Amino acid sequence: MGTWEEKRRKYLENLEDKFRVKENARVARRFINYIKNQSLSIHTLYRYAESLVMLDNFVKKSFDKITREDLEDFLAHL
Repeated sequence: MGTWEEKRRKYLENLEDKFRVKENARVARRFINYIKNQSLSIHTLYRYAESLVMLDNFVKKSFDKITREDLEDFLAHL
């Protein structure tokens, strides 16, 4: 089955497949690639990526079109 670390690495490798809005997938990939250079653990990278996927799936629109109300609704949903 693999270790939790292997599962998280696979999740990050296939990150783009998890997004409804493809532009959000590109933004998320750029962000994850950037923070990889910040010496963060694989678990932290995974949690950031997972949060972006959850936001994308909740709002179903481009990140640059998200409003304050969208974010408040998303946080209330959590």
